[in-house]
Amino acid sequence: IQKRITTFDEVFKRIDVMEAGPTDASGLLLDMVNGARPVKDLFKSYPGSRFECAKKLCEFLDKGFIRALTAEECHALAREQSEARQFAQAAAYLQFTAQLSPEDASLFEELGEALSSAYQDGASKAAFLNALRIHYEKEDFQSVATLGEKLLPRMSLEDGDLEKLFFSFVRLQNFKRAASAGNQLVASHQRKGQFEEAAIIMEAIAAAGYEGKVKLAL
Repeated sequence: IQKRITTFDEVFKRIDVMEAGPTDASGLLLDMVNGARPVKDLFKSYPGSRFECAKKLCEFLDKGFIRALTAEECHALAREQSEARQFAQAAAYLQFTAQLSPEDASLFEELGEALSSAYQDGASKAAFLNALRIHYEKEDFQSVATLGEKLLPRMSLEDGDLEKLFFSFVRLQNFKRAASAGNQLVASHQRKGQFEEAAIIMEAIAAAGYEGKVKLAL
């Protein structure tokens, strides 16, 4: 079961052609598989345990009654739902799409926007930060900076993410933004009594500022 249903964000679609399905709880579950509800939502409606529900879904998969939506299908459906301003449903599709393509930062950014529009601020922040970290791992510092400029006024960031922003701004020679992110990071380190870490960032800010002045003079 864990190999077939890993995160409960999976969205399944019914593909059987049975004229009449079973009338017990299995039939009820089969009727609920509509290509829109993620597994975690099916759990809430199924008259049994989560394990029983997941087991039944695996049985349906084995019998060819249902299949998982593809990343392309989910992405297209998410855009349709966003255009219709059904942001919670769009987010459900994007959550599964991002699960299928976990290295695609743009999907996490879309997910963050959909969740924000659905007023799910905590989940939105997590999605945006996933996107930022993927951009940074790929050394796409311009995308890190662009996303960071959007996030900084909207939410507080952890030290590790502030560091990513700071060093991305430095690499892009955007010393004004680097100083802003760096000063927030220094203040956070000082509040936590991490004075050595704060000193390192202060030195980096000073070095970046000096480099910027040299470039302007040249």
